[in-house]
Amino acid sequence: MPLSEGGVAYEVVDPSGAESIWISVDGTPATTFEAFSDNLQDDVTLLTAAPGAFYFFTRFGPNYKLYVYYY
Repeated sequence: MPLSEGGVAYEVVDPSGAESIWISVDGTPATTFEAFSDNLQDDVTLLTAAPGAFYFFTRFGPNYKLYVYYY
């Protein structure tokens, strides 16, 4: 997902099924960082980006949680 100030937010799924969200400002390791991880096998879905924030939700079983990440 492109971010309004440049860069991207993207989802990573590791071999165990755990999902996390990362931000990369310019594609280099120095400006790429993990924004969210709960180390569980939750479904994580990026929704939308706004200036200085992006929205996503997680689902584990029947429960959903909505998050706003400010950067």
